[in-house]
Amino acid sequence: MTSGGFGPSLEAPLAMGYVTTEHAAAGSAVNVVVRGKALPAKTAKMPFVPNGYKR
Repeated sequence: MTSGGFGPSLEAPLAMGYVTTEHAAAGSAVNVVVRGKALPAKTAKMPFVPNGYKR
């Protein structure tokens, strides 16, 4: 993980990190280790939440 925290827009925790190529597709199941405990997660395409502004 390179960065992580709580995402108020998603109302859930989120993080960015590096994965191997075979797990890079959006929706791939991965495990992340948080404080020594493996937790299930899935990859997502960025941005996590579509922007809501107009240009």
